[in-house]
Amino acid sequence: MNTKKLLELKYLFSIFTICDLIFIFYLSFEKFNFKKTDLSQISTFSFEFFAHIIFYLSLSVFLYFSLKVDWKIKSPILIVIFISFAISLLIELVQGIFLDYRSFQLIDIFANIIGVFFFYIFSKNLSFFLNK
Repeated sequence: MNTKKLLELKYLFSIFTICDLIFIFYLSFEKFNFKKTDLSQISTFSFEFFAHIIFYLSLSVFLYFSLKVDWKIKSPILIVIFISFAISLLIELVQGIFLDYRSFQLIDIFANIIGVFFFYIFSKNLSFFLNK
């Protein structure tokens, strides 16, 4: 199957968006039990911060293409920013209120906002990929 045929699949970007959301929800709500090893000396703060940026950047890009290509919304940038921020805030609230093994962290929301901000910066160039 060539790339052009793959992009012609109905709701392809919506499927990518849903998969990305499932992955984000899994990582946000799963209780991980890491054992202390030599690798625990590495700062997990920078890794987690970077991961939040990447996950929300990818979510925003997939959501943009989903709304633009699959659902034919002409200018979905503000919708993408609102939905991405709402999902970020909802996840942090659920972690802080309902999960005793997770906590509400403003730094996570900040990293998510940076990922969405990167999307906004690059969003002007995303139409280029649709015109190819």
